[in-house]
Amino acid sequence: MATVTTTKTWASGDVLTAADLNAEFSNLLNALAIVNADISASAAIAYSKLNLTGNIVNADVSSSAAIAASKISGTAMTLSSTDTITGVKTFSAEPVFNAGVQVADAQDIYFTSGAKIERVDGNIVLTPESSKLVKLAVYDGAYQNNTVIACGSSTWTGAANDVGNKAVTYGITFTSAPKLIIGIISSSAGAGYTYPPELTSGPTTTGFTWAWRVASGTLTSVVINWIAIGPA
Repeated sequence: MATVTTTKTWASGDVLTAADLNAEFSNLLNALAIVNADISASAAIAYSKLNLTGNIVNADVSSSAAIAASKISGTAMTLSSTDTITGVKTFSAEPVFNAGVQVADAQDIYFTSGAKIERVDGNIVLTPESSKLVKLAVYDGAYQNNTVIACGSSTWTGAANDVGNKAVTYGITFTSAPKLIIGIISSSAGAGYTYPPELTSGPTTTGFTWAWRVASGTLTSVVINWIAIGPA
């Protein structure tokens, strides 16, 4: 409380007037208006008696306050152009970015399953989980999602003959018959013109059978390469 002084110093025989009394009481009542300077630094006023609603600002909170996230109002994280997130952060829902996301060249994008997206010498490398595939979208007259590419070679060997065939399995199972490309890459000597390889069955979701034949002479081996492209 501020220091109170009298408004009038009385002397013996002074006449008490209403104006003097009113002035003195007003002086006392005005002194009850407590200001910051009236409070001792050691007053230790109870927290429950402080009205801080709407008055606490960022500067009032200690950097070591460790306030629980559950006590922070709002669900959005707003970052300025200079903010940096360090360490591992877990989102309980899919984050939404209103602008592009930039990843430093030396950094990769990892999934908890082990799959990852890497930048290697300017190339983008997609690495799926063990024994899994990278699926693509292709256009073959219509847009086809979840498309994979399987490829390999197949070798027919046998006694000298002018025809032959061999079954091939892709190693994976497509959800529908894939597009198939096959071509002879080598054969044994001893024959004239070798016709392009033919399909005698398939392609199915698991494989195909190819055949070869020559116009003249015989062969003991024929090698083809194949590529299968389809949904899986």
